[in-house]
Amino acid sequence: MRLLLAEDQKKMSDYLKKGLSSLGHSVDVTISGKMAERLVAECPYDLVILDVNIEEQDGFTTAKNLRKDGYKNPILMLMLYRDWE
Repeated sequence: MRLLLAEDQKKMSDYLKKGLSSLGHSVDVTISGKMAERLVAECPYDLVILDVNIEEQDGFTTAKNLRKDGYKNPILMLMLYRDWE
């Protein structure tokens, strides 16, 4: 599968890219929601993985724009929840 990962934390994006690549997926990485939109317009990604708190524009806005622009494949949203008990 061809995947796009939009994650602005380098350690996390490296970890996810390494794991997904080891499963045979082709993974492109960006740190920006707006850049994610541009990349999806240029390439037929099978899955887009968006960090909710990404730079430049949040993941929810990016997902909304991707849908508005006709992207129909799955979008996986990443969230960090810090209040674990």
